[in-house]
Amino acid sequence: MAELGLVILISGLALIFYGIAARSVQPALNEQITSRVIFDDMDVALSWIWRGPYDELIYREASARQVPANLIKAIAQHESSMNPGRVNPETSVVREAVLRNEILAASDGGDSVIRRHEIDPSIGLMQIRVSTARDFESIQPVDLFNASTNVRIGAKFVRWLFDRGVTPDTIDAYNVGLGNLNRGVRNSAYRSSVLALAERYMGDFPA
Repeated sequence: MAELGLVILISGLALIFYGIAARSVQPALNEQITSRVIFDDMDVALSWIWRGPYDELIYREASARQVPANLIKAIAQHESSMNPGRVNPETSVVREAVLRNEILAASDGGDSVIRRHEIDPSIGLMQIRVSTARDFESIQPVDLFNASTNVRIGAKFVRWLFDRGVTPDTIDAYNVGLGNLNRGVRNSAYRSSVLALAERYMGDFPA
């Protein structure tokens, strides 16, 4: 039974990550990814009928970083139910702190909301933590409510994880963090949910 489950998981990953090779415009995955948007067929991309309000944005950012758009959409759906205004934990103190840009990463120092409440809130469509976002761009917390900024950084994060090996653990790492993953933390329920959503969304984007 365990072997059957492993076969099903590997098959699911193969379907999702097939798009990486199909849309690859560089010979190696580890080459530097630019912010320029790349489409296989611009006419198809421009005429495509997008099914969701953020599908075109997701496709653009995913294509620019050579990650599967259906996986990015699956993560966004699981994390926030496509709600760009979501904050976790959802409290008035945290939301007001984010809106006032009072959230500081631990390395910033100062008497921050994170330091006082021992939180690092997840924000926006892809529920990106402030500390994670600042690993990729110089942003203010409130910027993560912007769908374009949020998906762009989320796609960069997924690309960064891919560069460390495309495995089932890649999806877990998005949820638990690479540090926790290296300490043996896994979230199989999260992984299964995201994989199921990604398979459902395969037809939402140009091949």
